[in-house]
Amino acid sequence: MVKGKDQTYARDSNVKAVFRLLSENDLSCSELAEITGLSKPAITNITLEMFRLNLIKAGVKTDGGKLALGRKRTYLTINPDFGMVAAVDFSTVVITIRLCDMVGNTIEQRQLADSEFISEEILENITALLREMLALPSVEGKELLALCIAASGM
Repeated sequence: MVKGKDQTYARDSNVKAVFRLLSENDLSCSELAEITGLSKPAITNITLEMFRLNLIKAGVKTDGGKLALGRKRTYLTINPDFGMVAAVDFSTVVITIRLCDMVGNTIEQRQLADSEFISEEILENITALLREMLALPSVEGKELLALCIAASGM
């Protein structure tokens, strides 16, 4: 966790760290504070901002049917409907284009025949297919947040 420096930089870095932790596991505010070393009020402020942005949502974990006394602990998780990421993979025999939600679930996937070289025509085909995928009802209302490209080679 980042402390000191410019407060905006530190806050942005801490929000990113909390987001990364929540993308790996559902955690409570207490667990986030323990893992990050930040105070509980700092974690509360960060998670309130993330709720405001609709990045995360809250839920309650069950403990396998055991009788639990006291207040149930609220766990935070990434909101899968916040947005989506597109990935173009040139690393296999075919070119794969995939749209995923914020927790990595595939929403849509398409493939194109691979070619030995990435030509302007191939890039135009990828762009057209990606636009077609973004117009599908299954992705309606979801914002494209990032485009990732993977290619094999040195």
